[in-house]
Amino acid sequence: MSKFFRNSFYRTSANGVTHHVKGHTVERDIWDRSTNGYAGWQEEGLAELRKLGVVSTASARYVDPNATCPVCGERVYFYQNGFGSCVFFDEIGPPWPKHPCTASVSSPHAAADADASLLTDVQPAVRDDDDIEGIRERLLAAGIDHDFGYRKNHGFAPWKFAKVLKRIKGPEQVYLALLTIGQEGKRVYVSCVALPRSVGEQSVVSIGKGSISYFDLNSMEPHEVAIWRIPNAKTFIEEIAPVQ
Repeated sequence: MSKFFRNSFYRTSANGVTHHVKGHTVERDIWDRSTNGYAGWQEEGLAELRKLGVVSTASARYVDPNATCPVCGERVYFYQNGFGSCVFFDEIGPPWPKHPCTASVSSPHAAADADASLLTDVQPAVRDDDDIEGIRERLLAAGIDHDFGYRKNHGFAPWKFAKVLKRIKGPEQVYLALLTIGQEGKRVYVSCVALPRSVGEQSVVSIGKGSISYFDLNSMEPHEVAIWRIPNAKTFIEEIAPVQ
């Protein structure tokens, strides 16, 4: 039995209600001494990480690769808009590397060949909090350091991820309440000059220094936009009050 303390975090229910969960002790039966012991759990953990697409993909720690490449079978990130245009990525967030097998694919099932009424917007979603914690444990046991590999491949560390909890459009700005994804998820309040409507509540964005990166389902391209931090919830509410 493995025991560790989990820091407080915010959890959003299936109904979209977000509440705060206090820090607590978690126990997990990850070491069965009657079988292969820790080494056996490591191999089992690696198999599970491969299944989840996490072994070589940094963003998969937090965001579910929501598709399988039709060519090589690797887990990938898939975006599609209601017109049938789509794209596959190996990682989401800067520099948004496209999956090489499908880099030239804009629509594997073009709208002309499909029932247009069945086409809809599709984008990756954040993993469940317990899944994120389980992945973190297995990565530590396997000695996999995604940040090192990401820096080696792209020259900088992966950006942090956040989920959009609330989006409010003002006369001159868009206001966002974000929840950072990870061990110590916290609310972050920001504003920006413009943001496409496809980036709405539950959408995943990447947070950098003074900007966020997102995928625009209209242009079918990733973009960055400058953001301004709003210090706290009270200030955020005061900022948006005049525009409601």
